[in-house]
Amino acid sequence: MLPRGSSAFFRSKAGRPVFDDIPITAIVTMQAVGTGTRYVFTALHRSEADLETNKTSGFYQGTEIAVDQLVEHVIAMKGVAAL
Repeated sequence: MLPRGSSAFFRSKAGRPVFDDIPITAIVTMQAVGTGTRYVFTALHRSEADLETNKTSGFYQGTEIAVDQLVEHVIAMKGVAAL
């Protein structure tokens, strides 16, 4: 989370948040399918070089960890909602 008034955050002409030091935009969509949920993660990189940097820096492993954590959190929330 960025502190209020941080100069690292601004909006592009399209109105999307932009962080100068983060060369990726992540889009997460979720759709109910039967009794489950379909998660789609889309990564938009500024350049091929940024994509290659993410590949070699553990991007895929980090994304898998984040997805696992999201699923665990949602399952925990469902358990709380059932009480």
